[in-house]
Amino acid sequence: MLKNVKNEKSASEMVREEIDGMPYVRAALEMGLLNYSAFARLLTLKIKEKYNKKASKESVIVAAIRYQKDMVRDKLSEKLKIGISECTLSMRSDIIDLTLQRSLDTQQIINNFSKEVDWKSGEIMFVVQGRGEVEIILDRLNYKKISEMVSEESVVETISNLSIISVHQPNTNLTFIPGFYGFLLNSLAMSNINVIEVMSTLTELIIVVSQEQASRSYEKLSEIIKKFRC
Repeated sequence: MLKNVKNEKSASEMVREEIDGMPYVRAALEMGLLNYSAFARLLTLKIKEKYNKKASKESVIVAAIRYQKDMVRDKLSEKLKIGISECTLSMRSDIIDLTLQRSLDTQQIINNFSKEVDWKSGEIMFVVQGRGEVEIILDRLNYKKISEMVSEESVVETISNLSIISVHQPNTNLTFIPGFYGFLLNSLAMSNINVIEVMSTLTELIIVVSQEQASRSYEKLSEIIKKFRC
């Protein structure tokens, strides 16, 4: 039996307090994606240290399941569920992330080069500018072209073997769907997927991951979209 000997908190309160302190775990629980048995093994150790040495894995599981049921009552906003259910996915591999020092020369090269990109054929070029650096996400063909135009001294970092996953929402401006970005990115984080870069337009979320994790990322996002279509 899970009882608190240090204070008068109930088993549910103790478990909820611990879960609330772990946002990613809470998100997984809310989505029904948490492995209760594996999680309870870890949380039981914490409960024993902080509250009650006699705490059991079974009682932690029961408390977590009850918390998940309570969460279901306060479901995700209807707008978020509909927004995600309407999304479509696409993926592109053999992508390279090129980071350059920001300068007038770099800016001019990027401006001129963007005119040569064949957008209609699906060539890739995304640009993210910071105060001192410019990050360019490109397909391999365009990377080869632009790398011949920039000086070696201007190159800060190059990351290859990447993939882009595009989450397209055809009907709604993404900025008007509260929690859209956080929900999807938290889901990837909970699956131990490292997101290298995130960009967005009004109707598209672009996620950059390693090619090694691309298939798993795509499958996870597909799983979420299908779940909200049910």
